[in-house]
Amino acid sequence: KQRMGMMEEIAESMKQVGSMIRGQTPFKADTVRAAAESMADHAGKMTDMFPQNSTGGPSEALPAIWEDWDGFAGLADELEARAVTLSQAAQNAQGVDEIRPHFAELSRTCAACHEDFRKAD
Repeated sequence: KQRMGMMEEIAESMKQVGSMIRGQTPFKADTVRAAAESMADHAGKMTDMFPQNSTGGPSEALPAIWEDWDGFAGLADELEARAVTLSQAAQNAQGVDEIRPHFAELSRTCAACHEDFRKAD
């Protein structure tokens, strides 16, 4: 349940920044920075949230996590690094164009992990 909450917080942060990228909400650098810092913090704890054989319901985690632990851990590290980069880019950003490529990289990392390690919706 704790890791599901963490993943929901990451998803909420992604939605918050994504709405700015799509022009649905005004750009606020402080909000982007806070969302990115939250994601980086969660990513840094991600592997701790997946102890061996913790696949019981209602988890969406696939056994592939433990079968390819290095791949999963690598994506968690990548998520943390990309979130830090997004946070840094937001510090002096005046608009979404300055953070868009960093958000896109972060989004690709999330998608890669979901593709390999999460049950399809």
